[in-house]
Amino acid sequence: MAGEINKIKNDLEYVIDIFRPVLDKLQGNNDNPIYLSSFTDFSEFKNIGNWVISLLKANLNSEKAMNITRYNEKHDILHFYIILDELICEKSKEIRKILIVHEFIHFLSVFYACIDAKDINSRRKLLERLYKTSSDETNNEKTFELFKVLNESNLIDELPSYEQANDSHFRIGKDDLPLDYSELFRNFLFSRKMFDNYFNSEKRKHFFILLKESKTDEANYIFNNILDDIVKNEILPKNFVFKQVSDMFLKFYANEYIST
Repeated sequence: MAGEINKIKNDLEYVIDIFRPVLDKLQGNNDNPIYLSSFTDFSEFKNIGNWVISLLKANLNSEKAMNITRYNEKHDILHFYIILDELICEKSKEIRKILIVHEFIHFLSVFYACIDAKDINSRRKLLERLYKTSSDETNNEKTFELFKVLNESNLIDELPSYEQANDSHFRIGKDDLPLDYSELFRNFLFSRKMFDNYFNSEKRKHFFILLKESKTDEANYIFNNILDDIVKNEILPKNFVFKQVSDMFLKFYANEYIST
């Protein structure tokens, strides 16, 4: 158990792997509550397997997204509601996806705060406090500013400092999570594993050979086609995908390029 908690607090790719199925189900056209008990990875985490996440649509007027935490002390069950403005959902699939991931990171902050609670009484007090408040509301201005930042070419530099996506925006109280919520937000939108589905080792090898042979036009053609496929299939802003992939190249594939 201690080993699992250590991994889930320190290993970004592990966190993405175990929570991705929950987020995928949430992002689908699913009006039914999602029970964490249906995912085997959460059975050991202090009754968190009993938690429920629901995605709802409503006429929110000035807000475009919000989340509400409701806690049943008698049964020790938390219900986390993500509520999206129904009009924005119909107008833009990109913004819908960004908002769902944004609110899902708020859910993760509740998860981490609870596994950090020293005992069941501390956890219940935390959840009772969350019961009384709405954890987050994203209004019209913040929604489109968030989309704009994700679609700006200077994303890598700007995203961590932008209020709606920075680490401190998501934190609840004094948790000591080593992972950066901004990094989680970016990687739940598009992760290294997702990129590998489009650009596997064989394709990367061919791409790196073209670069080393100074066949830059051919390499750029391949790279741009992959970007276009990602943008189309994953429903994400192109500049975000470009900067996220560029960051991945620097972090994960530099040695692979050198050894090709």
